[in-house]
Amino acid sequence: MLIYAYNKSFLGVLQCFRGVFVVQHNKYKIALIFLVLFAGSACIARKRRVARARKAKKQAFRIGQKELDALNVQYDIEREVAKYWRPPADVSKKLLCTANVVVDQEGKVQKVTVIKSSGLSIYDISAKAAVAKMSFPKSVWGKEVNITFNQ
Repeated sequence: MLIYAYNKSFLGVLQCFRGVFVVQHNKYKIALIFLVLFAGSACIARKRRVARARKAKKQAFRIGQKELDALNVQYDIEREVAKYWRPPADVSKKLLCTANVVVDQEGKVQKVTVIKSSGLSIYDISAKAAVAKMSFPKSVWGKEVNITFNQ
């Protein structure tokens, strides 16, 4: 990185290379000190950006087509749940209910079973009613799906 300073006449060039500053002209010390501070903070900021980018690259992961398809199915089901399920009023936000849904070959709900109850029957009934109204993506037709309802 090169930084040039001008004040009616050339004051100097400061180069930052691997944290070492090389001064090529030393005419005005005040301007040079400012340049050292400015260049130092810019060089440190660049090093931090590079370190963050390397860390993010290490933490990044790749998913295959199967995982992507599974995420899309999950998103579609979550959208359907949001469309049809209204939790009962004045119940705890910590409640959850898990329902096992058997979907037939045509995408219709064959059977709904609560496999983990919330402990509040109206909550479980509202979840089962929502499942009965839902339409499922083709990839889950003829399969069983577990859906967890929570607020």
